[in-house]
Amino acid sequence: MIQNNILKLKDSYLTVTNFTIIIIFFVPSPYKTFTFPIEDNWTFLTLMLLIFLGGKSKKSLYIFLVVILVLKVYSIIFSNSFYSVCYLSVGAQNQSNECVETFDQYSIFTNNEIQYELNIDEGVEGDEKTYHGHSDSSWNTDYLTGLNYENSVFSPSSSIGEWNYDWIPFRVIIKKSFSSATSLNLSFFGDIKIYSNKELIYEGSNYENIEIKTLNLLPSDVLFEFQYFPPDSNNYILKENSNFEIEKPMHFATLRINEVDTNKYLELLFFIFLVMIIVFTEYKNFQFNKSNFIKILFLIIFNYLVFIFLKNQIIISLILSLIIIWFKYSDKKNYLIISLILFPLQTLKLFDYVAFKLPRTPGTVPHHHQIKAFAMNLDLNFTNYLRGGDDLFYEPPLFRYILNFLNLVFGDNWKLVCIIFLFLLLFTINNLITNEINQLIYFFALLLFFSSSGFLTLLITGWSEPFNFLILIFAISRFLNSNVVDKTFVFLICMSILLRPEGIVYLFPLLFFLLYKTKSYNLKMFIPLFILLLPMLHNLYFAGEFYLFSSTGNELGFSESLSKDGSVPFLETLNNFSLSKLKGIFFIPFNTQSLIYVGNGFLILNLSLLVYVVFFLFFNKKDTLFYYLLLLLSISPFFIYNIFDGYPRRALTITLSGIITFLIAKHKFKLKSL
Repeated sequence: MIQNNILKLKDSYLTVTNFTIIIIFFVPSPYKTFTFPIEDNWTFLTLMLLIFLGGKSKKSLYIFLVVILVLKVYSIIFSNSFYSVCYLSVGAQNQSNECVETFDQYSIFTNNEIQYELNIDEGVEGDEKTYHGHSDSSWNTDYLTGLNYENSVFSPSSSIGEWNYDWIPFRVIIKKSFSSATSLNLSFFGDIKIYSNKELIYEGSNYENIEIKTLNLLPSDVLFEFQYFPPDSNNYILKENSNFEIEKPMHFATLRINEVDTNKYLELLFFIFLVMIIVFTEYKNFQFNKSNFIKILFLIIFNYLVFIFLKNQIIISLILSLIIIWFKYSDKKNYLIISLILFPLQTLKLFDYVAFKLPRTPGTVPHHHQIKAFAMNLDLNFTNYLRGGDDLFYEPPLFRYILNFLNLVFGDNWKLVCIIFLFLLLFTINNLITNEINQLIYFFALLLFFSSSGFLTLLITGWSEPFNFLILIFAISRFLNSNVVDKTFVFLICMSILLRPEGIVYLFPLLFFLLYKTKSYNLKMFIPLFILLLPMLHNLYFAGEFYLFSSTGNELGFSESLSKDGSVPFLETLNNFSLSKLKGIFFIPFNTQSLIYVGNGFLILNLSLLVYVVFFLFFNKKDTLFYYLLLLLSISPFFIYNIFDGYPRRALTITLSGIITFLIAKHKFKLKSL
């Protein structure tokens, strides 16, 4: 009894402590290291360390929390030492001069003004000319590029003669109080006005080259008014022949306000020093195994050398896959975990940093989902949240809600999202595959697949398909470990359908097949199926129209009755079926249209995975016909779809189906009594 009470108190302590930690991080402050959303890696590491200490040591946790609270109070009290940045649209659309929503203050607990410490540094990296404007820069104009005030909706127009999304004009208002005389290094490309105590002290306009200026300021309240509105708009207007790109690279809006301050990193250094003291104090008696320590150090150094010197994505993926496969085969779990942690860092390193900003290229499907995720926070009430940015869902409904949550937690730090995603995915797959040789071969192929540029590009650019992969593989993992189809499994299947509704054509047969094989069904298990009705209820309530999932109707592709805009007429699309499309579905190498998007290496890898699954099922000789039917059902919608829309995202459905089919086919079913 006493032991149980102690355990309850400990659990209660951990729950309250961790909850307190999270609440502290939600308290808004200009000091980004200790606040949501998690926009830098230091914040993430700090949060993880606090949660870790919460389960290990009260003393260290309390010391750490006090220090963080002191730093947060300091940042709030002395917030006038930070630059306050307010984004506004240009023109008649925004006469109220209200700030536009951005990622940095996406949290519902903050206002629309972003706060920067000591320096403003916005523009295209390296001051290079670009074709991609907003999408290529560090400006937080993600939401602004999706505004269309004329139609009172949050989705850009792509009409000929209108501004190219990537080059939409905008302006920012920057404020800061200088308590002492300060010298500023100013770089800009655009229009700028600087006011000191409301008196204009500098005005400049430059659209030729980035101009550099040094300003000496007296103690005062300073306001910077920056505007990007190119005088030659013809270069930035959508033309019939240019589509979404300008005809030649241009300089884009640039603003850098740099102060020299030797105390800039004092807080960070103090923080690191404190962490070191806590770790060494709490674990001073912990004895490292020298042999293991040397091996781990060698592993880290080796990964670092690979990271620095290798420039080829395929070679990096191959080497890292071999490392992981070796540790898995030799059952060295500690080293395996370290490799799985390092693996995402290695595989993502060859992608441009700018690519990790949401919502990526304006006008695309990921941009549409992101804009809808933003719109959910415009009016902070439960009804607006349920509305999800649409009266009638356009595109599958679930992904915008996932993005809303990720934005709330991680802000603009999509790179961290990608790292965590890859670790969870690889960790789940690792737990599914045994040390048998044939499964190691499959595991090796999966590692190469998930580190391939074809898959990672979909993840980095914000498509929903990779998240569907994660949900389904996690669902299969739960089933294989428990051998029972429970409510959680059904719920995950339903989440996958709401994320990619075309999956219903093979996920429902799979669900009932597993129920038949395990004899584990009961009425309560079917309760989660009701969430599939939520989009229909949403469309009826907000729009007064009956659509099962969304107005596009192309998530199923079989019926015009589900399509408001007739985007997928069955006969017309079927008549347009071609051999190239068939090659694209099955990743046939040397298919000219597929090679426009991905290389032969990616096509061969996917085809090899499919061939391996087909032969495995043939020799398995158990339920082979059903598994073949499952594969056929998984690709059936894409005989009608435009397979090259965002290629290879749709074609990867057959790869996902192959992975699931392989994992289930090799599983030994154990009958459960009802």
